[in-house]
Amino acid sequence: MPTVLNAFFLVLQAEAAPVSAPAAHNLQIGRMLRFSDGRRIGEVMRIDRDGAGQPRGVVVIFGSGTVIVPASTLSDKDHGLLTSLGYRDVQGLAR
Repeated sequence: MPTVLNAFFLVLQAEAAPVSAPAAHNLQIGRMLRFSDGRRIGEVMRIDRDGAGQPRGVVVIFGSGTVIVPASTLSDKDHGLLTSLGYRDVQGLAR
């Protein structure tokens, strides 16, 4: 029979589990990144990773420069890799 203490430890374990970036398993160089309305942003040129090898974002050519779109904004849908950021948000990421 589960006890309150067992339930508490299960909650702690769940909170301590590492959270991976959305769509991390489908991040691929050459894949098209789109806004949520389907408009194209650009092809993924590089995957930016942290020291542990986890994806931080994807690098795409946008306008006359490159941007790193954060992995936390990405999702993998039926019609491709999408970001929840809007045009102006991505424009603000330009280097």
